[in-house]
Amino acid sequence: MSTADTCYSNQKDAERLSADNISRIIKGLPAKAQMVLRGLVHMQSGALTLTLPDGRSVMIKGKVSGPSARVTLHN
Repeated sequence: MSTADTCYSNQKDAERLSADNISRIIKGLPAKAQMVLRGLVHMQSGALTLTLPDGRSVMIKGKVSGPSARVTLHN
């Protein structure tokens, strides 16, 4: 199991962020958060789990394994 998979195994409630669902997920978030998420959806490697200000969790996973991280956005 890769580091990225380990990160996600602890985040069962996190929704995978993709180009197909990003508009729905970022709706209502601050403009800067929307801008960051739009850029991160194209991440090539690694894994990132974000907890949004409203408490939802989303995960972004690159095409290849790499470092993983968790970030909480407060505003």
